[in-house]
Amino acid sequence: MLLAFALGLYYFWLNPLATMWVLVFLSAIFFFGFSFYAIIAATVPDKNPPAPKKWPSLSIIVPCYNSGRTLEKCLTHIKGMRYAGKKEIILIDDSSSDSSAKIAARMGVRVVTKKGGRGKASALNYGIKLAKNEIVVAIDSDTYPPKDALEKMVPYFYAGPKVGAVTVFVTAFEPKNLLQRMQQLEYYSAFGFVAKTMGKINGLLVTPGPMSAYKRSALNEIGGFDEKNMTEDMEIGLNLHKHGYAIECCTETHVPTEVPDTLSKLHRQRIRWYRGTIYNLKLYFHMFLNRDYSDFGVFSYPTTTIYVATTMVMWTVIAFNLLSGVLNAAQITAAWLAIGELPVLHPESVLLVNSASVFLVASVLVWWHFLFQSLKLINVKLRLEHLVPAGLIILFYPTLNSFFYFDSLLREATQSEFEW
Repeated sequence: MLLAFALGLYYFWLNPLATMWVLVFLSAIFFFGFSFYAIIAATVPDKNPPAPKKWPSLSIIVPCYNSGRTLEKCLTHIKGMRYAGKKEIILIDDSSSDSSAKIAARMGVRVVTKKGGRGKASALNYGIKLAKNEIVVAIDSDTYPPKDALEKMVPYFYAGPKVGAVTVFVTAFEPKNLLQRMQQLEYYSAFGFVAKTMGKINGLLVTPGPMSAYKRSALNEIGGFDEKNMTEDMEIGLNLHKHGYAIECCTETHVPTEVPDTLSKLHRQRIRWYRGTIYNLKLYFHMFLNRDYSDFGVFSYPTTTIYVATTMVMWTVIAFNLLSGVLNAAQITAAWLAIGELPVLHPESVLLVNSASVFLVASVLVWWHFLFQSLKLINVKLRLEHLVPAGLIILFYPTLNSFFYFDSLLREATQSEFEW
């Protein structure tokens, strides 16, 4: 697969005209895919479940490994969440070597030390076994949920039949540099409008790690989190769908989480995300266009698979094509200077460039629509400081993500050792 991908890129490098046709085709896919999201959002009514007559009991599990820097703030927010029903907080200390356990104990939180240090999924499973309440809420130790998070999330368990999990609008916590502001806009779009739209047709693949809620009975039925999986939050979402459970999305409140502040940290995070995405899409490929899984199998899963494939190809091809164009322009200029002849213009290439540009510009406009709709969900206004990150997330970020996906594909194909 990797060899075929590399040969395909080499072919595009040698054939600029073929590259332009591919760009037109992929640009059209992106545009019509984005447009379909907008159609779903406009035609499928919002879900506004009322508060339950009796609030279910819940257990909040916080997996923790050397989280001393953020843990006190995290637990302060968790303890400050309002909830009318019974709740407990369990911190699973995964053999931390810092003061995490002492911080949690000082704050009056139940601390359970898990020896062995086998990772987040293992810590979550350990906590699920200890939890006795109906709902299990998993919260990362660098996440700061607001006071109304539980009150807004829990009613969604009664929004439809067999709801196994409820996700929330995850946002970037207080971005301080340009890279974090780019992620802030990315999170707004992905976890806001897009997630809400997919939730309308039970199309969510992932239960985001920063904060998600689950029915404990559903977790027990599917066997909990896969402890060998790189992206356990995606695998458990797919596994819930496999067992006939629905995943609902609550966007009435937003949950800030820490995001990478350097390119190297972002690269490490995205390699885990994207390599895990490739692995899980392959693991659950039997869902692709499978009517047994309703809209999820027919639309959501295929759309995600196609998006991953096109992201790896499209922006890499664009980068290669731009580089090829620069080299060709340099060669033409050198030849013109040498012999004094004007270069020959090929109109078909110009038409193809214009066709691709139309679809790309249309896709960008739809993305802006998604962003504005996401901001409306949480009453955030676009400010001047967002303009530069917004430009970069359109012009630079897709190429960067394409590289991350390509790197992830290479590592997955060669089965290189994975580091958490």
